[in-house]
Amino acid sequence: LPTKIAEHLIKNGRKNIAYLAAPQELTIGRERFEGYINALNHYNIPINKDLVIFGGVRKQDGQNEAMELIQKNEKIDAIYAINDIVAVGAMIYLKERGIKIPEDIAIAGFGDNEVASLVDPALTTVRQNPISLGRMAVDKLIERIENPVAEAKTESIVMNTELIIRKSA
Repeated sequence: LPTKIAEHLIKNGRKNIAYLAAPQELTIGRERFEGYINALNHYNIPINKDLVIFGGVRKQDGQNEAMELIQKNEKIDAIYAINDIVAVGAMIYLKERGIKIPEDIAIAGFGDNEVASLVDPALTTVRQNPISLGRMAVDKLIERIENPVAEAKTESIVMNTELIIRKSA
């Protein structure tokens, strides 16, 4: 499925969407990257490998990765970051360079971290329901304790998310 963020950016006219990705050895990194690729494919936007950076998950990573993107490719019109903290790091770098958000480059994150509503402009993001996520994790842990097995099984659970549209995109 396309990610809600990438789809939102595309529907708002963005075509050169950079992606600040997490390391691919992380499941969350692989799944969000697949969503980004699926969105581009769904809307017939060519995939440009120069617009993807597999990096870290901290604010400094976002700053460094945004710098790398801008130095490589001035045509970027949007950045989608693996999480809100990386997106904020990218915003800091863009603002230091005098790049207007969202006029020149829209930016979006993931997680609806508390900082997302505090930065200027407020960050467009995807909200996960942490309470439901926590409850599900506890339920799975209790289930595992009550029914111990010799070999744990891997289970994929898809959580509902909500697109939070703010001023950055």
